[in-house]
Amino acid sequence: QRYGVGTDNVLQRTTAAVTSIQSWPHSKSFVPNRAIAHVTVRLALGETLATLSAKLAENQNWPEANIIPVVYRGRSYKGRESDWSSEHPAWETAANSDFFRALETATACVLGTRPANKIWPFSTDGVFSAGMAGIPTLGIGPGHEEMAHKIDEWVEESELLQALQLYTLLPSVLPD
Repeated sequence: QRYGVGTDNVLQRTTAAVTSIQSWPHSKSFVPNRAIAHVTVRLALGETLATLSAKLAENQNWPEANIIPVVYRGRSYKGRESDWSSEHPAWETAANSDFFRALETATACVLGTRPANKIWPFSTDGVFSAGMAGIPTLGIGPGHEEMAHKIDEWVEESELLQALQLYTLLPSVLPD
């Protein structure tokens, strides 16, 4: 079943994609008696894995659905051991917020234009700063989003210099 598939209100819908499937017995000539699917989920604004789990439990098509988030474990550059859940809440900083208005002012001063008010189709560290810590967060920077995180990613030097000017100016135009 698909919910909220329209392009409007993209943060108002949870999306899911099956990223791997295993079944038992491991043979092409048997009807499996057990299967596990790994699903990557993009949560809607205000939704958590607990609320999603409750929705699945209420749905007769998913009587045995069980959400077990991946927990990443690692060591920081200072040697501190850390565990962090793969639950990444959706977030949005409103276009009428003081932070967005300050960004508009700084962008107009440096670039002579207004920043685009749009939602990126990829995840950022904003899932922590805004989604978990509640810190107003906006994404803006040099480069081309279609090139982001690719092997041959590149940034024009002039865009990098403009971004540095913007980042330097932004704190001075934020309200007290």
